[in-house]
Order: sequence, then structure tokens, then C-alpha cells
Amino acid sequence: MAVGALADGCSVKIAVVGAGPAGLTAARILAANAHRPVVFEASDWIGGRTRTIRRDGHAVDVGAGWLASFYTETFRLLAAVGLDESLDQLDLAGASCLSDHGEIIDVPATASEAISTQIIPLAEKLRLVAWAAALLIRQPQANLKPDLRFDKIDADSHITRAVGPKAAERVFTPMVSAVFSDLSELSAALLRSWVRAGVGARFYALEGGMDSLWTRIAEDLDVRTDTPVRNIAMGRGSGIDISTDSGSSERFDACVVAAPITRVRSIIEGADLPHWLDDMRYAPHFRVYAAIEGTLERADIHPLESDEHVATVSRGPAGRLWGVIPEGHSAALVGSSGSWSHDLIDASDAAEQLWGRAREIDRGLFELSDAVLVESIRWDEAVPVMAPGHFARVKTLEQRPPLVFAGDWLVQPCIEGAVRSGIGAAKHFGLA
Repeated sequence: MAVGALADGCSVKIAVVGAGPAGLTAARILAANAHRPVVFEASDWIGGRTRTIRRDGHAVDVGAGWLASFYTETFRLLAAVGLDESLDQLDLAGASCLSDHGEIIDVPATASEAISTQIIPLAEKLRLVAWAAALLIRQPQANLKPDLRFDKIDADSHITRAVGPKAAERVFTPMVSAVFSDLSELSAALLRSWVRAGVGARFYALEGGMDSLWTRIAEDLDVRTDTPVRNIAMGRGSGIDISTDSGSSERFDACVVAAPITRVRSIIEGADLPHWLDDMRYAPHFRVYAAIEGTLERADIHPLESDEHVATVSRGPAGRLWGVIPEGHSAALVGSSGSWSHDLIDASDAAEQLWGRAREIDRGLFELSDAVLVESIRWDEAVPVMAPGHFARVKTLEQRPPLVFAGDWLVQPCIEGAVRSGIGAAKHFGLA
């Protein structure tokens, strides 16, 4: 059956590669319009990088740990499946920095805090306030839409010129590197869109874990977990052949590729793909979650001076900390810097290495040997690196059936970006 049958209201069979937010969003829309999506997922879980590990009363969100109030399409999706009442607003006091003397200093999150902070000089405080005010005027909507005028500039150069070296190093570098990757690797358009969206934003977690939205959606779909796709071949005529590692092969009318592009670009045959896709890469993340019995003081901190090993340390008592901590316990989550994550991903003693380094920085952190629960969290492809020029290149990508792409790398490196890309993939089939 030709993909043109979509426009005629006929039901067609569409493969969706990847059961993360992008793929499941697209599959849900396709199924709602009487088509027959089949979702292939290489891992044995649903939700992609929103995975939640449940163990001994702990629910550890090992990927994305929060939803932001500017995730408009994600919130619409939550309401559509009846999970909008499962949102818990997080009490985030903001990031803090550890000084060389072990003192915890709040990172300024508002203009008034920027003026009063002691971690940057007065001249740079004024430049920071002026830059933020100009950003609000230039980008009045907090919708994560990148300003392409700043796309070809790297974020580090842009923010250093705009606000000064100390403000760049002590305000922007810790926050950005802990979530995405090094400032020097990113487009200034990405940085500006996130700073703008973050003004006045609220943050939430899902009661059932960050993967609960996707497991709910998957209940009504044909999702085949633990089924890695080995080959995506543009067949003769209008079909696409999907081959899996088990040796099976199946013909589909079309395909939505919603797995990380670095995994699948080499297995797509017969499609004329742009060369710049070969340069796409993801930043790895390595984290350690550990819990102890008792009460631990709350802190969300980053090293004040640039550190080559530790990007962030979050610790606190029972409640929410990238998941749910049961009563009577406290926990900490330590994340490595992007540069060191490459080395830690495959190291057998990675947890001990990272934790030991974190305790040199944060004197309030407990010893790993005292923990009653330890989870090492390894993501080879945690966050797409949206380098200078990325957004302009994405706009040149021709998206048309029978082969369509989805994924956060097409929009923004977050759950909302993945959801919007899934909606976009459905629109390429004439659906919304």
C-alpha cells in the first residue's frame, strides 16, 4: 500500500523505531487516526531516557528527573491520558556553588539575587542584569524556540562576551554542564532559549516515576521491547523493510525513526541522508545514586571553580530527589562532568571513583560504604549535543514519508523536545 493512502483515509502499517517519548508520541497519534503503528524498542523497558528504577521502596529517575512548566505539549499529553493529577511540584531552591573553602553559596536565579551575590564582581552583575533584560525583550515567549541569529555562535563565547568571564564561569557553566554538556560545545541559541524559558518556571515530578506517562501510552499500542532493529531498508516501490537482531524481517508502508540518530544512521539503507548527520553526537552521563538511613541536610551544589570530574551533587532527606526517597532515608545523586563521563562509563570502579571525588568537594556527603542502596547510572547517549549551527542544519532536513525522523535532537534536548518532534513526525503524514 502506498503512503499516499494516508491522505485518502486508508489505514497503513507504520514501523516506529524507539519507545521513548518521541516514538510513543508519534505512535499514539498514528493509532488515534486508525493507522497501525508497531513500535520496536531495543531495551527491555519503555520510556527511553525517562527510565525509573524501582527498588526497596526507592523510585530512582535515572534519566530525566523533572518536567518544566514550559513543557506545554507534554502537559497536554499528560491531561489526555489522565495523568495531569499525578504531578508533584518540586521545591527547588536553585543551584548552589561550593567555594574553595567548602562554603555553599546560592547561584543567582533572579535579577535581585544577581545584584546581591558575592560570587561575581559588580561590573559583571550589572552586565548580567542588562543581558537578561534584553533577552526577555528579544524573546518574549518562554517556548524554547531557538533564535537562529545566535545559532552559529558557541554558548561559551557568547555568554562570556555578554556578561563577563566570572559570571559565565560561576553562573552559567555549572548549571549548563550538569544538564547538557560543556558550554563551548553548544549553540548560543540553545543557551538563550533555556535561560528565557527558565524565567519564572515551575518544575514537577510524576508520582509514579518519570516513565509512568510512557508506560501508560504503551498499554494501548503494539510495542515490542527487547527487539533491536538491525536494518531499515527502503524497499522496492513504497515499502520499508525492518529487520531485527532475531533475524525476523517485516514489510511496512512507512517508518518513523525515533531512536538516537547516532545509533540508527548507519543501518538505514536506500535513503539519501545529509552528511552532517555523521557529525551528530551525544554527551554521556554517569551518575551514582546512593541512600542511607537517617536524615541528611538538603543541598543542590556544583563546584564553584571548574572541576574536571564532578558536575553536580544533590542530597537530601526523604521526599523527592530525582525520584522518591522513602521515609527514614536520605539520598544523594552525584553526576560526573562530561569530559570524565567518557572514562567512567565502562570503568568497573566508576562509582567509587566519582563518589570519592565528590566527597573531596562536598564535606557533607556520606561515605559510599555506609549506603544501604547504590545505583550506578550509565548513559552512553544521554543528551544530544546541539553544536553551533545545529538548529539551522535541522531546518534543512527534508522530512517526508515513507521515512520520517523524530527525537529531541530535532527540537530541544529534553522530554518536551522529544514530544514536539513526535507530533511533528505525525504531521509529516498529514496528521496532528
